[in-house]
Amino acid sequence: MAYADYVFYKLTYKSGLSEAAFDSYSERASDYIDSRTEYIFRSSSIPDELMDRIKRACMTIYILYKTTIHHDFYSANTIFD
Repeated sequence: MAYADYVFYKLTYKSGLSEAAFDSYSERASDYIDSRTEYIFRSSSIPDELMDRIKRACMTIYILYKTTIHHDFYSANTIFD
């Protein structure tokens, strides 16, 4: 389950990414967050203010992938391939 949903994405970032593309990237970004935090957010209740930050982190991972290091991620066969 992705941390950020399409409604959050559209309201916060107002970008033109399709819902299908968003879902794929959001799931992968959420998986990355889980792998780096040892799934702590999946096993505990999360206060609303922290959840908002997690959603933004999810979107930041996506933005970094698309704008900064796309080629490195793509060629390295990482979670975003």
